[in-house]
Amino acid sequence: MIIQSRKSFVFHNVFLICLPLALLWITSGAPAIGAETTKVKQYGVEKEGQALIYFIRDRRFPAAARTMFLFADQKHIGVLDNNCYTFAYLGPGKHLLWTNWIQTAKEMFFHGGATYYIDMTMSGTLLFNELSPKKGKELLEEVKFYATPNARETRKAQKHILKRYHKAVLRELAKEMEDPTESAYIAPEQTEGLVKIPSNQEVQLEFMENVSSHLTPTKQPFWMRVVEDVWVDGTLFVSKGTMVKGTVLEKTAAMAALGASMKMKISELSAVDGTLVPMGSVASSKGKNRRLTAGLTGAGLAVLFGEKVARSVTIKGRQAYIPAGRIITAWTRTAVWITPNNEPESIKKIVPSLVLPAKGPVRTKFHPGKRKDPKPLLFSIVTEKEIVSAEIIQVGDWTLPDPVTPYRLYPSVDGWTCLFLGWDLVKFISLEEKQNQTLLVLEGSLADGTPFRANLEIQIKRKGRKASRKGQE
Repeated sequence: MIIQSRKSFVFHNVFLICLPLALLWITSGAPAIGAETTKVKQYGVEKEGQALIYFIRDRRFPAAARTMFLFADQKHIGVLDNNCYTFAYLGPGKHLLWTNWIQTAKEMFFHGGATYYIDMTMSGTLLFNELSPKKGKELLEEVKFYATPNARETRKAQKHILKRYHKAVLRELAKEMEDPTESAYIAPEQTEGLVKIPSNQEVQLEFMENVSSHLTPTKQPFWMRVVEDVWVDGTLFVSKGTMVKGTVLEKTAAMAALGASMKMKISELSAVDGTLVPMGSVASSKGKNRRLTAGLTGAGLAVLFGEKVARSVTIKGRQAYIPAGRIITAWTRTAVWITPNNEPESIKKIVPSLVLPAKGPVRTKFHPGKRKDPKPLLFSIVTEKEIVSAEIIQVGDWTLPDPVTPYRLYPSVDGWTCLFLGWDLVKFISLEEKQNQTLLVLEGSLADGTPFRANLEIQIKRKGRKASRKGQE
């Protein structure tokens, strides 16, 4: 028989009742104790020459009981608790964003007169995730509280700047990333006869390349194109097929069964009159995690045995990638002025009259999620004449802005053989399951100066299955 005092009995029962209520309060999205919060929401007003930035921390964020201090360079710009948002104004140009208690920092370029929505909910190791205007407004409505710092937090923020700003700078310098150069848009003084394109005007973009966290370097641009003509109030803004450059802005490698991740950026595109328009976009990818044993991942190993053991395991997560053909939505950062040009000139290309036969076959294996390079690709151009140059100029219906040249071009039994490095060519070929064969168009020149053309079809199959290719005249 267990004898329990009345005092301990009361304490025990109160504890059992309060514990679930406390857990329910924490998980319900109630704000943390720290910042001044109110359910009366306040919103900023767009100002010329100033960027309006909303920072949003939704109720799913872990460590909900701790206040997040927000900084831009050496300036304290706000605080966030769980299920809260705040906003700040920053001048145009680059600013280093960082927080007081998370080991991350991010340098971002802001345009004057533009509005930004930044999700501060942690995704893997990445923070400061920019949202599209549509998603940003939706998340802003979901969170319940508007947060502002109190006097104590303002004094504490100044101490954080003195002690931690240099650490944020060093963390940013250590990243494997290349932020594409951006410049602020300068509106013309005279706008008579021009058409104004508003901010947040959406443009659909299609990936022309497979983008991989393993095979696409951060310093190398990839290509996209405009899906369809964009008209604004009866004026053609940007033409279908307009080429747009993107850049892998930030990525983390696959480690210990955790998938890789990467974030991309599209900085600007060219309007029909040649005006460079600052653009915003949201393009990211996360590789799949892989389990080592039942219920145990690489993250679990790191917790149990330390990060060194987790890094040493042979099974790793999948690579992050975006397949060619995927469509995303970009938007104009600021309002711009363009010259009306509803009928842009089309460029007529001269097609060589000499068509040479090309043949294979070639077999290769490629899985975009694995950390393996595609094997080199070989095919022969059947001719007895000497070939001095050759390059792939078209993949499917895509005319490549930068033709792909062979790694080696040499004579062989069948004529002349072109050896292409696998990824140089495979990155342009759609890896969708329904894709059967893709047309490749090769152009070059013979020794006597005669231009020629060769057409062939290639088939790439995913998940380690063999691929074959057959040539056509």
